[in-house]
Amino acid sequence: MGPTPDETTTTQKMSWDEYFYEMAKVTAKRSRDPDSQVGAVVVSDDHVVLSTGYNGPARGVLDLPERILNDKKEKLRWMCHAEANAVFNAARVGTILLDATIYVTKFPCVSCAGAIVQVGIRRIYTEGDFWRNDPSGDDGARAYRVLAEAGVQIHAPNLTGCLRFKECNCDREGVSGITKKGTSKKRVHVQHT
Repeated sequence: MGPTPDETTTTQKMSWDEYFYEMAKVTAKRSRDPDSQVGAVVVSDDHVVLSTGYNGPARGVLDLPERILNDKKEKLRWMCHAEANAVFNAARVGTILLDATIYVTKFPCVSCAGAIVQVGIRRIYTEGDFWRNDPSGDDGARAYRVLAEAGVQIHAPNLTGCLRFKECNCDREGVSGITKKGTSKKRVHVQHT
């Protein structure tokens, strides 16, 4: 006879955010980028995976060592970012990402932030930090602002430094808040948990 409920050890169930973020971390392992493996998972409101992506060359393009190992600038010319790949993979099969959440292992670059906004993703969850060597020269401020101004809910507790916009009311390390343009009361902020 098996153990009674009182005799079993109760395990805490993962939250949906933890679950899908772990899935993004596993997805990142598909990348052969030696410097930064990034994964993204896009999920519907009712917790269904809609798309995944990782950083690597476009579908069918070889990830040859001379393209990704020898020269960082050359590598960036060949790579598609995880978030863009997740968006493209959804488009390829006709999946709508409107009102979805994207879980990504690194804060998006400004180009990926634009793609996230354009497809109607309404929330981003990342435990990653800003890019420090964004190919477009952004230090994360533009990407954050693109998402915030478009009304994307941002959950990114590990961002470091202050974005130093005029609207920033930061009095400590980290990002505290940005007032959405055109409104005086609505605040878009990083949810520190």
